Amino acid sequence: MGQPEPVQSPTGLQIVLAALASNRAGEALYAKLGFRRVGVYRELGLLDGRWTDVLLMDRLLDEKPLG
Repeated sequence: MGQPEPVQSPTGLQIVLAALASNRAGEALYAKLGFRRVGVYRELGLLDGRWTDVLLMDRLLDEKPLG
């Protein structure tokens, strides 16, 4: 899924990331770093021959991490 890339939004720059939705530890870490859950793409990623959900999270660059 690669490195998060900054994108322009109406409120300023933000980082958007995509991760496997089943990775609860990763989601907890991203949340601790200030990312918020945006949504889930259902059965978007193919992993080991099975379709899996992909979690989307974002963080405004002017926000301070919570952790």
